[in-house]
Amino acid sequence: MNAAKGKFAQADRTAAQNMVVAAQQNNLTRTIYLGGLGEVDHESLSKHLKSRHEVEKILMGASVPVTNLRAAMILRAGSASEKSAG
Repeated sequence: MNAAKGKFAQADRTAAQNMVVAAQQNNLTRTIYLGGLGEVDHESLSKHLKSRHEVEKILMGASVPVTNLRAAMILRAGSASEKSAG
């Protein structure tokens, strides 16, 4: 959420593509992805959640199997979510 002042979607996309390559090169047997809730095509879905769904699609399109866990929100002290809410 902090990537280059609002360019988190591109940062997420690049990270997902890099993960696909790394997983394949290192012969991983499974990727576990912590995505986000929400209907993919819902018109009120936030840009952030749309990006999380795009990452899920990129990872699931790769040859390494993916277990996708969708979580509503995870907060911890010092997290980006906490700072943006502060």
